[in-house]
Amino acid sequence: MLNIRLKHALADPLLIKYKEVASFLKDHGNLFILAKGTGFFVANYMSEKFTQVTTIHAEAYPSGEFRHGPLSMIDEVEKTPVLFVVLDDEHLVQILSNIGQVKERGATIIVISCVENLEKLIDISKISFLIQLQPVKSLFAALQACTAM
Repeated sequence: MLNIRLKHALADPLLIKYKEVASFLKDHGNLFILAKGTGFFVANYMSEKFTQVTTIHAEAYPSGEFRHGPLSMIDEVEKTPVLFVVLDDEHLVQILSNIGQVKERGATIIVISCVENLEKLIDISKISFLIQLQPVKSLFAALQACTAM
């Protein structure tokens, strides 16, 4: 089943979105990656690989901890990119709340999500780039996000 999800994550419509995100990120020097729960482990891996491959500074934070300092590093003029790994788990409500808080500070929001019907849970206009992976509720759902990055 994971193989099917990985193939979906590399399908042509998503490859176009990846290129849009890459085009935006090439002009920025920093990227924050926020997640909660199992998504945070993937966020750490993504930030490390992102820095190695692109030489853009990428830093992963648990989404709840981001408000205790790093939130002040978001620059409204620069439109600091913040990537959220949004999973359909017990942390979903908090992650959606964090998206709103970070957007209010002027960040550009990038979301990689495997939540079905995300538009029913949050105002999609807050999200600049939405990468919608196959919906799944599993401890391994966050692994799909690795393929996206």
